[in-house]
Amino acid sequence: MIFIILLLTTLTICYLWMKWRYSYWERRGVPGPKPQFPFGNMKDSIFFKEHFGLLCEKWYKEYHDAPYIGYFKMSEPTVLLRDKELIKDVLIKDFSSFEANDFNVNEKYDALLAVNPFFAVGPVWKRYRNLIQPLFSPSKIKILYPTMLTSCEKLIDYIKSLPKGKDVEAKSISAKYTTQNVIKCGFSMDAKCFEDGKSEFREIGKKWFTPSFLSALKFMLYPVLPSWLLQNIPISLMPREVEAWFTKIVKENKESRKANGVHSNDILQSLLDIQEKQNSTDVELAGHALSVFFEGFETSSTVLSFTLYELARRPDCQQRVYEEIMEVLEAHDKELTYEILLEMTYLESVVYESMRLNAVMLTNGKICTKPYTLPILPNQKEPVTIQPGTVVTVPTKAIHYDPDYYPDPEQFIPERFSEEERKNRHKSNYLPFIEGPRACPGMRFALAQVNTALVYVIKNFNITLSPNHKPFQCDPQGFLWQAKDGLLLNFAPRNE
Repeated sequence: MIFIILLLTTLTICYLWMKWRYSYWERRGVPGPKPQFPFGNMKDSIFFKEHFGLLCEKWYKEYHDAPYIGYFKMSEPTVLLRDKELIKDVLIKDFSSFEANDFNVNEKYDALLAVNPFFAVGPVWKRYRNLIQPLFSPSKIKILYPTMLTSCEKLIDYIKSLPKGKDVEAKSISAKYTTQNVIKCGFSMDAKCFEDGKSEFREIGKKWFTPSFLSALKFMLYPVLPSWLLQNIPISLMPREVEAWFTKIVKENKESRKANGVHSNDILQSLLDIQEKQNSTDVELAGHALSVFFEGFETSSTVLSFTLYELARRPDCQQRVYEEIMEVLEAHDKELTYEILLEMTYLESVVYESMRLNAVMLTNGKICTKPYTLPILPNQKEPVTIQPGTVVTVPTKAIHYDPDYYPDPEQFIPERFSEEERKNRHKSNYLPFIEGPRACPGMRFALAQVNTALVYVIKNFNITLSPNHKPFQCDPQGFLWQAKDGLLLNFAPRNE
C-alpha cells in the first residue's frame, strides 16, 4: 500500500512538474506550438513522420507576426528565430553569445569528428577553423583546379559509357564525382569511383552516411533531442570502422611520403606541413583530413544533384546555361580555368537558386553561451533573457521560401541572384552556408567543384527527367535534404 502511495505521489509530482515546465513560454508571453508530453513539439520528427526542418517551416508560417517563437525539444525550452535582424544579430553581431553549434560531438566517442570546426566543442573550434580555412582559399583552388578538371573528364567518360537511355540517380552519380575529386585534390589518390567494382572511398562514404541503426538514429535525432542528452549517449556518430579506416589511410600516406621524399601540392601535404610546424598529433591530422573529406564530398554532391534535377525540369534554363558556357569558352580559346569559370555568372545564379530551393541543411542550431536578452514582444511586460545552454534554431528552408523575401518562392528563378539582387539582399535572407564566424569554410571549393562539373555535363549532354522519376518527396529519415525516391535523370549526348 505504501509503495502504491509513493508511486502515485511521484507520478503526480512528475506530471505537475512537466505541466509547469511546458508552460515556460506561455508564462513569458512567447507564442509557439502547444507541446505534448513527453515529446514536447518533436513527436512527428522523432517517429520520422515529418522532417524536423518542415516542422520548423510550418511554425515559421503559422506565427508570421512574431520575431521569434518558443517550442520544446522534449522538455527543453527552445527558440525558433524569425526576424531577419535578430537572426543577423545571433549569427554575426552577437556571435560571442552563440559560439557553439547545436551539433557538438563527444570527443570520447568521436575523436576525429571532434577536430572538425563544425562539430568541435568549446573554444578550440576557432583554432581548427583557422587551420582548415586556408586549405580552401582561391589561391589553393587555382593550384588544384587542373586536378578538378581531370575528375570532370572521368565523370563525362563514365556517363558516355552508360547504355543509351539508362536511368541515372542524380545523387549517386554526383557522390561518385565529388568523392573522386576530393580524394584526388586532397590526397593525390585515385578513388576509382568510375571504375568497375566497388570504390573503397565511395563505400566508406556510404557507411558514414548510412551507419549502424543506433548511430543513424543518433544522427537523425540531433536536431530533435536536447544537446545535453545527445552528449551523454555513449554511441559514436561515425562508425568505428570508418574512423579506423580513415586513420589508417592518412597514416600510410604520411609514412609513404616521408619514406620516398614526396612533397605534393595537395591538401594533405598542407596539413602535414602544418603538423610539422605546430607539432600536432596524428589524431588531429586524421581529423583535419576527415574534415576535408566531409566538407568536400557529401554536401557538394547534394548541391550538384539537385542542380542537375532543377535543370532537367527546366529546358529553357538549361539551354541558357549551355549558351553561356559555350560563349565564355569560345572567348577563351575553349580553355577552362578557375578565373574563366567565375565569368559564368548565369551558371552561378542557377546554382544559388538551386541551393535556395534545396538547402542542404534545412535548419541550423546554435547554443546560447552567455545570457542573451531577446527583443521585447508587444504583450510582454519585460523581455525574455535566455540562459547558456538554450538552443536557438535558424529555419533556413523556411526563410528561403518566405514570399516576403522571394516572391513566388516555389518558382525556380535564377535572376534572383544577379549581382544587383545579391547586393540588395539582407544577409539573413539567404543561408545555404550559414553566416558568421562559423560559416562553412569549404564554400569556395564546394562551388568550384559543383560549377565545374556542371560546365562539363551541360556542355556534353542534354539532361531530362526520367519517365520513371517519381514526384519529389523529402525523406523524413534523412538528416540532410534528400529525395525519398531518388532523382532519376537521363543524359543524351548533345552531338547526336
